[in-house]
Amino acid sequence: MKRLFWILITGLASGCDKSPSGNAGAPSVPSPAPAAASGPRALGAETGSFFWFNSRTISDAGQAHYGRFAYTQLLPFLSPGEQKNLEAWFVVQDGDYLGAMNAPASGPEERRILDEVDRIGRSLCYAIAVFGSAGLSLEDIDSRLRSGKVTGYLGRTTAPGTDAQKF
Repeated sequence: MKRLFWILITGLASGCDKSPSGNAGAPSVPSPAPAAASGPRALGAETGSFFWFNSRTISDAGQAHYGRFAYTQLLPFLSPGEQKNLEAWFVVQDGDYLGAMNAPASGPEERRILDEVDRIGRSLCYAIAVFGSAGLSLEDIDSRLRSGKVTGYLGRTTAPGTDAQKF
């Protein structure tokens, strides 16, 4: 149950040895440093969120592996290219079993999401938990998933008052 998803590490690391043309092992050309005015994004505070997906909707749309589909939608936002800050870090855990937890709601929008999870049935929902400190906030990731109209994406709930140990 405490299985950490190494897919994040392996997925990100697999792209680290590729040149911009995608040739593995080829020397890569260093990117120019960002302009001093833009600089790296400031890190956010350590926070945690649950990103909820309807596995039935994803499967009905022709995606045989709803977990893999959900990760392909979320992981790009956690990539170093999106974070623009070498200090950003995340711990990602997933699972159907996360739906069995008693997730608190912080505000009416989160209550609406959790009510929808209960209406669908927690066994048919897939949650990806993300905890860390990011340059691209978890709120921004949620906004981008929503605006992209990602198949089966229900929304994001937070874990208010939860520190790294509790998460």
